[in-house]
Formats: sequence, structure tokens, C-alpha cells
Amino acid sequence: MKKIKKISITFTILLCVVISMLSLAACDEIPFGNVAVENLVLDKTTATIRVEETLQLIGTVIPNDATNSTISWQSSTDSIATVSDTGLVKGVGEGTCIITASSDGKSAFCVVTVKKKVPDLRALYNALDSKYGWTIGDDGSYLSADTNVLDLDNYSNSSIADAIQEMNKNLGLPDSLWNDMIQTTWSMGKQEETYESIGIKVSWTYHPDKGLEVTYKLIG
Repeated sequence: MKKIKKISITFTILLCVVISMLSLAACDEIPFGNVAVENLVLDKTTATIRVEETLQLIGTVIPNDATNSTISWQSSTDSIATVSDTGLVKGVGEGTCIITASSDGKSAFCVVTVKKKVPDLRALYNALDSKYGWTIGDDGSYLSADTNVLDLDNYSNSSIADAIQEMNKNLGLPDSLWNDMIQTTWSMGKQEETYESIGIKVSWTYHPDKGLEVTYKLIG
């Protein structure tokens, strides 16, 4: 009888040990409480875009194992810039606004300045049938045309001259500009016209040997 009782007690102890081990294993798989967000960081704190341009903001939640890592986005002024649920900012109108990212009570901010829309000079350059005689800035901020790249005597390139007229038209510049260009003489030096509403400054020179040289530069 005592032996049976002893075996029963031993079995009960072993069973309790097994149950305890299984409980500990289960606890390891179940988070003990929530992991709070300690900080929220944006990849940019200031940015400048133009009307209709977009900018992707990226938010990083710290720590990365936070229980609630969802980020919500909001613009202080939708008439200046909007922001999507994924942090994609789009310029709407000129001005400055604040884009706010929030997660679990923590916030981060990016001050976004939106400037007026200007012509896409790189797209216009890429659309040219022939790029000989044309130069585009690395940043796309200016576009230049030279009707006599090699500075040859008594040389004229009518195809580039025609392309300059077409470029003026594509940029929405007045017909009178071309007339001013072809009436420019060497003695007149460098000429300039600024078109604020379009966002372009045009400068040009003419030399009997070097031909007509024109530069379109973005402003604003």
C-alpha cells in the first residue's frame, strides 16, 4: 500500500513538472504586455517640391518591435500639400505647410515648401529630334542651344534655329521673342527676358562667327 502511494506521489510530481514546463514554453510564445513606441523619426525634416510634384516621406518607428508601429499622416494645409496614408506628399499650391507623422502617441514633422510649377526642361530636351547643338544642365535647371557649335565662319544651322522657335512655342513664350533674337546684333551684347508666370529666364547673344546662342533657365 505504501509503495503504491509513493508511486502515486512521484507520478503527481512528474505531472506537475511537465505541466509547468509546458506553461513556461507557452508563455515564451505570448508577449508579456505591449512594447511601446519610444520615438518616431522621418527621413526628412524639411523639403522643397513644386506644384504637382510628389515626395515620398519615410517614417521609422523605434524600437522596431513596437506593438503598434502603424504610422498615420496629416498635412496642416491641404491646399498647399496633401499626404497619403503611405507618406506620399503632393504639391498643390505655393506656400509652406507641415506634414505630421504619428504613431502610438509619438510624432515627427517635416516642413514642406511648395513652389510654383515650372517647365520640365529635361523632358523637352529628350523630345528633340536632334540633340546636336543643345546642352542640358545635369540638374535640368537650364537648357542651351548653339546654332554654330564649332564656331565656323559663315556657318548657319537652320535646323537648330527652327528648333529654337519650336522650343519657344513649347515653353509658351511669345512670338515676339524670336523676332527679338534674330534682330540682335553683336554690338548689342547679351540680351535677357524674364517670364515670371512661366518660370523661365531666356538669355541670348549673337555673333557673326559664333552664331545665335540661347539659354533657357528655370527661375522661382
